[in-house]
Amino acid sequence: MNLGNNLFNWLSGMALSAFSVILFITGIKMVIEKSVMKAIFSIIGLLICVVFLFNPAGVRDWLLELGNMLLS
Repeated sequence: MNLGNNLFNWLSGMALSAFSVILFITGIKMVIEKSVMKAIFSIIGLLICVVFLFNPAGVRDWLLELGNMLLS
């Protein structure tokens, strides 16, 4: 097995877990402060960041498909 691939997979799993914890803590903190709209927008922003970080190939394919649809 390749050490680099194993390390990358392990770090990706740890980062995804860290983002999940950050997302949960942010949501709880905002709900306690009774700023629900700020919580919703923060959670949406964090989810978008997670998609861009952990699925860049899927985002690239989606953007290419969208661009081709708009330009054709």
